[in-house]
Amino acid sequence: MRINRKTLFFTAILLLFLSFKSLNSQSAYSSGGIGELRHFINVRATGLGGSGISLIDEYSMNFVNPSLWSYIKNTTINGSFLYEGITTKVFNNRYNLDKSQFQGAGVVITGEKKFAVGVGVTPLSDADYKIKVLEPDTSKVKFLTGNGGVSKIFLGFALSPRKFFSFGFSLNYILGKFEEIWRVNFKEKEYTYFHSVVQNYINGVDFTVGAVFLIKDILNFGITYNSVMRLNSKLSLTTPYIKEKEEPEAEIRVPNSFGLGASIYLSKRVLLTGDFFRRNFKNLRYNNRRVNEFKNSNRISFGLEFTPQEQKKSSYRFGIYQFDSYLSSSYVRDVRERGITLGYGFIFSGGMARLDMASEFSIRSSHSDVLSSEKIFRFLLSISGGEEWFIR
Repeated sequence: MRINRKTLFFTAILLLFLSFKSLNSQSAYSSGGIGELRHFINVRATGLGGSGISLIDEYSMNFVNPSLWSYIKNTTINGSFLYEGITTKVFNNRYNLDKSQFQGAGVVITGEKKFAVGVGVTPLSDADYKIKVLEPDTSKVKFLTGNGGVSKIFLGFALSPRKFFSFGFSLNYILGKFEEIWRVNFKEKEYTYFHSVVQNYINGVDFTVGAVFLIKDILNFGITYNSVMRLNSKLSLTTPYIKEKEEPEAEIRVPNSFGLGASIYLSKRVLLTGDFFRRNFKNLRYNNRRVNEFKNSNRISFGLEFTPQEQKKSSYRFGIYQFDSYLSSSYVRDVRERGITLGYGFIFSGGMARLDMASEFSIRSSHSDVLSSEKIFRFLLSISGGEEWFIR
């Protein structure tokens, strides 16, 4: 029973690095709702346009469909990192924004008879913005800034009673915090600036179930379902005149979501995959009242993976996707993001670990008098490492 110490050490160092979070201003599109949604399965799937609901992976945890954990060949730990750069324009002011952050980490412990237990954490959404508000009254300037996000901590299992079928379940604890600051600067010296701070603390639970079906090791079908997310929201307000005022606790009901995926091997070295994922935000309720500023969000993606015969340890990936956001209000509607992705994977450490990289190039646009289209670049990096003494 020998532990692969190099793999364990390298993975631990990466996770330590990923625990540090560096932020700069992000898109103003993240100022609505619960921020900008993060659709993250794993970095391999990101290189395939974000398609991975049916994607069998022997190295990396799947953060969307827990049923796929049972196909991981040995106990593994993996972590992911995201860099994002955005060129945007708000109220005729152009900004070049960038951020880097931890994107997710997980551990899958494999057992006998294709049984696996998984635990992990990943961001669901994040917000980080600064907006200069233009008004007819030129005697003052208003700034709106905000930051925060929602994350998911989960514990679950996967079981494959037959080679062609696997089922998975995870219980998810949701927590997050948002902070929004209004600041007014007056041009006249006799007036002082004014600011107010609103903080929103969120926590709750939901669950995820998933399944995958294999047909002759050539064609896979995957399905995942996320239950209604029941969140408790607690607001507090602070101004120069009010030290801190807490509002009564509110309940937010985020409707369910589901995804469908398929993967087919066109040959032993060429894989084609595609996904559809929907979040039913249209029926979101705040204290049992429907919120009309949201609509259902849809994401469709396709990807192609190629493994050269002479480079069995390397894989090259390409993908495309379209994402229709849930935001829909009087100042912004029909928010859509379209992009292409490139990815690369490399197996090392005697087949015990894999390095994955992916890049996204996308344009986000909407019908809005305030926000213009954005050019977005994302780079993701992950490493997955296993231990020999857990190999099946």
